[in-house]
Amino acid sequence: AHVYCPPNISGFVGGDTVAFILSQRFDESEGHVVGIDIGTNGEIVIVDEGQIYCCSAAAGSAFEGATIQQGMRGQEGAIEYVTIKDPQETPEIAVIGGGPPRGICGSAIVDLVAEMRGASLLDEGGRFHSSKRIERHEDLGRVYLVADIGEYDAEQRILFTQKDVRQVQLAKAAIQAGTKMGLAAAGVKTEDIDMVVLAGAFGNYIRTESAIEIGLIPALPQERILAVGNAAGDGAKRMALSLDQRRIAERIAKNVQYIELAGREGFQEEFLTSTLLTPWKLKG
Repeated sequence: AHVYCPPNISGFVGGDTVAFILSQRFDESEGHVVGIDIGTNGEIVIVDEGQIYCCSAAAGSAFEGATIQQGMRGQEGAIEYVTIKDPQETPEIAVIGGGPPRGICGSAIVDLVAEMRGASLLDEGGRFHSSKRIERHEDLGRVYLVADIGEYDAEQRILFTQKDVRQVQLAKAAIQAGTKMGLAAAGVKTEDIDMVVLAGAFGNYIRTESAIEIGLIPALPQERILAVGNAAGDGAKRMALSLDQRRIAERIAKNVQYIELAGREGFQEEFLTSTLLTPWKLKG
């Protein structure tokens, strides 16, 4: 069998990002587009009238559940959505498979932070406020009780901790600061963004209103935020099946301008500001 290795853009931005760009044909875009593939390394693509810039933000694995106390992959038993209607009462949850909850996956992690902010259970700096659902745990510190034993047939208490919130803040700040620095390097203002494209399984399942609430993505109207699923996989298929697509991919990799965030002037300040859990407004 023949093996084709897609070209890399840089040491931190590989062939999967080339495949993402190819699948969406960002190289043919006439507007201003932000593409984000959120994973342990969040790849960020900025499109300015066909010219493509990209950078990599070390988001860590909070959105994949790995650094969350009761985080888990999006599989049976994972809480996938959370709604808090009353900060003193049991939140509404949706569990993959419909059975008892066993943990929290990425989409619910974003929901929890956004819903807790909306219910005044968290301040913008990520500190817990008082509620009947917030307790002090002997080992974990302050925790929010997502589901007690017996609620939704839970066999164990499902907790969301202060440390979990901090992990989300760090991951969110990496993506937001990286995107802002990328936009600045490309000379694109936030208010000029025409579309935000979210790639990957995580981007496909998060509620965009929750992502907007915590500032993970710019506060664009819903119709200008597009989730495209496994875009890298789609691009890989195109390259596997077509020599022409491989040639386009090679051209894309050569023409993309890579932005190195590490050590870039202003990045640390932008990162610290981005830890705040506030919407990313288009102006101001």
